[in-house]
Amino acid sequence: MGRWGGPWLLGAERSVADAMYAPVVTRFRTYDVKLDAVCEAYAQTILGWPDVAEWIEAGRREPEARITELDLEAEF
Repeated sequence: MGRWGGPWLLGAERSVADAMYAPVVTRFRTYDVKLDAVCEAYAQTILGWPDVAEWIEAGRREPEARITELDLEAEF
């Protein structure tokens, strides 16, 4: 990518920065954020990372959890 010579955020090799931005990339997809060509290429790199694909698939298999802390008895 640009200055660092991508395709990863900081150059030719994956880094912890890429792991940190993987959830951001998935949110871009969830909210249908349109990306410019450089950002889209990076998003494709992240989504093509086998570890991220495994993480996404594990999330799909996760049963929906009930968050009891959100059960409020207040009137709104």
